[in-house]
Amino acid sequence: MVQGKPITTILLLAILTFTIILPEKLIGRNLYYLFSVMIFVFSLVKIKQINFQLEEVILSTSIFLVGVSQYIWAYRFPGDSTELYRADFNYPKTGAYLMIGSIVILCFPSLIRLASVNYKKHIAYALLTSFSFLTAYAIYCKLSMPIERLEIKTSSTLSAAIYTMHSLLTLYSLLNTRIKYRRLMILCVVSFSIYILILTETRSALIVYPLILVYLIFSKSTLSKRKSLAIFLASIFLSLMVIKLLHPNLNKRGMEMIDEVTHYHENNNTSVGARLSMWNAGIHEIITHPGGVSSKERFRILSGFINKNERGNPEAIRNIAYHLHNDLIESMSLQGVISGVFMLYFYFSLFFYFHKKNTSYCAAVFLCTSIMFMGSLDSLFIHVRFVVMLICWLIIFNGINELDLQNKKQC
Repeated sequence: MVQGKPITTILLLAILTFTIILPEKLIGRNLYYLFSVMIFVFSLVKIKQINFQLEEVILSTSIFLVGVSQYIWAYRFPGDSTELYRADFNYPKTGAYLMIGSIVILCFPSLIRLASVNYKKHIAYALLTSFSFLTAYAIYCKLSMPIERLEIKTSSTLSAAIYTMHSLLTLYSLLNTRIKYRRLMILCVVSFSIYILILTETRSALIVYPLILVYLIFSKSTLSKRKSLAIFLASIFLSLMVIKLLHPNLNKRGMEMIDEVTHYHENNNTSVGARLSMWNAGIHEIITHPGGVSSKERFRILSGFINKNERGNPEAIRNIAYHLHNDLIESMSLQGVISGVFMLYFYFSLFFYFHKKNTSYCAAVFLCTSIMFMGSLDSLFIHVRFVVMLICWLIIFNGINELDLQNKKQC
C-alpha cells in the first residue's frame, strides 16, 4: 500500500504545473521534472507491487514513440545555431519531455491503485483555483495590451489551445464531483472560458469548445431534447449578439475566414490561404522525401514549391520556418512517414485508453477532440508548453478516474 500523502503531493504538483506552465514556462518545466522524479522513485520502491494495465502500456508506448521520433530526428539532423528554424530548438526538448512523460503515464496509475485516499474534492477545488488564477492572469495580459489579440506569454493560438484544455479538465472534474454550488461553478467556468477564447480570437478553439459544450448539453442534461435544443439555440443567438456588439474584431475575423476560403484561388496571401499553401507544399514534400529531411532542407523544398505552385504565397513562406500548422503534416515532413504512423497511433491509444478505463465518452470528447481538431489547424507537439500540459492533463485525469473506479468497486 502507498501512503496517500505522496500521491496527493504529486497530484497537487501536477495541478500547479498545469497552472503556471503557460505564464511561466521555466518554473513549470522544473515542477514537471520534480513530480516525474517522485513518480520514478515511488515506482522503484514499489516495483514488486505495481501492475500495468494494457491500455496504460499502449498509451505510454504511443507517447514514447512520438517523443523518440522527434529526438531521433534531432540527432539525425542537428540544428544550426545560426538558423532560426523552430524545429531545431524545440524538438530535442519536446522529444525528451514526451519520453519522460511516457514513463510517468505508465507508472502513476499503478501507484494510485496502491493508495487509499479520498482526494476527489481536493482535485476539483484545486483545479477551480488553478482555472481562476489562469483566467485572472489572462485578463491581466489583455489589460496590458488592450489593442492586440490576447497572448498568455506565447502565441494567441497556443494560448487558446492550452486554455481550452485547462477549462475542459476543470469542467470534467466538476461534473464528476459532488460539491456545493457545482452548477454555479460550471456556469462560471464556461462563461469565463468563452470570454477568454473570444479575446484570443482563435477560430479553431472557438469552434471546438462550443461543439464540446453542445455534446455535454445533450448527453448530460436531464432536460428533454427539445428544451436542450432551445437552450442551445438561445445561447448561440446571445453569443453572436455579444460578439457583434462587444467584439467586432472577432466578427470581422469570422467573415474574413469565409471570404478567404471562397476566394482562395484568387488570393491565397491570407491566414487560411497560407495554411492551405503550407499543407499542399508539406504533402508534396512528404511524398518526395518520405524518410524525412532537415529543417533547412525542408524550407528550401517548400519555398520552391510555394513559389512555383502557390503563386509565391508570402504569408506561407514566412510561416514555414516555424511549423506547418498541422501536427501530422508537420511531423511527417521533417521526421518521415513513420512519425505520422506514431501520431495516428497516439490518437488511437487515447480513445482506447478512455474506453478501457470505463469512462463515459465525455472524457474522450474532452481531450481527444480538442487535441485532434486544434492539432489539424495548428502544430501543438512542437511546443514545450503543450507537451507538459498534455502529461499533466493525463496525470490529473487519472487521479479523478481511478478514485471513481475504487468507489464503484466498494459499492
